[in-house]
Amino acid sequence: MKKTLFSILAVAGSLAASAQINDPSFEAGIGSGAWTEFSTFFGTPLCDAGCGTGGAPYDGTFYAWFGGAAVDSSETAVLSQDITIPNGNAGSLSFWMKINAGNAVASDFVAIFFDGDTIPTWFATTADAANYAAYTQVTIDVSNLTDGATHNLLVGSNTTGGAGFLIDAFDLTIDGGSVDVFNNTMNQEKAIAVFPSPANEQINVQFNGMVKGNATVKIFDVTGNLVSQDFFTEISNKVFSYNVSALPNGIYMMDVNNNGTVQTQRFVVAH
Repeated sequence: MKKTLFSILAVAGSLAASAQINDPSFEAGIGSGAWTEFSTFFGTPLCDAGCGTGGAPYDGTFYAWFGGAAVDSSETAVLSQDITIPNGNAGSLSFWMKINAGNAVASDFVAIFFDGDTIPTWFATTADAANYAAYTQVTIDVSNLTDGATHNLLVGSNTTGGAGFLIDAFDLTIDGGSVDVFNNTMNQEKAIAVFPSPANEQINVQFNGMVKGNATVKIFDVTGNLVSQDFFTEISNKVFSYNVSALPNGIYMMDVNNNGTVQTQRFVVAH
């Protein structure tokens, strides 16, 4: 499994602190920008009723479906975002999961990674399918991360046997108390929005009224190489477009420097 773990990664204060998992139940929908989305076959792991009868949400309308490609087809899928985990003595990350075993290839798996680690914090394979025939809550100890800092959360899978790992409804608990989360990013005012993601030929970056004046915009690939740099003036409430048709499929980081403040947004290119 070690080789496939590396392939996934390459694709890819107090309780009063602002909420830390953006859109934990995926109800903002596909391409909302809350999560970086990638899937070899489907563009994104996020699904609604249009994905077919093999899957369904735990609650709400949207859920994440990792895998599900035809048997003998290698499928890699990723959801990730940077989250802030408040200070505390103990912490846990939970979500609800169901496994459709498919052709039950032992190497089919889904895993949780933090901060680019190549060893997962948690993982499950088709061998665990009997324990997740229906949606069952998974709880992971993240006490080592309750430091008030920002950490990258990545959910990734690799399947060749058609297995489906259905995931929904994340929750973060610190010292026994559930941390408030942003349930719908569309209701949150964002200084910068990057869309669509995944993108095929064009990516747009929108600056709202919170960001004013001039900005330098840099785009990096997952290895840290600078692939684009531009300077914009009078950016407030404007949308600028980039042609990404020549960029290889993968995850990219956009850094926006506005008056010395740098904000980073991730997006996916999938042709």
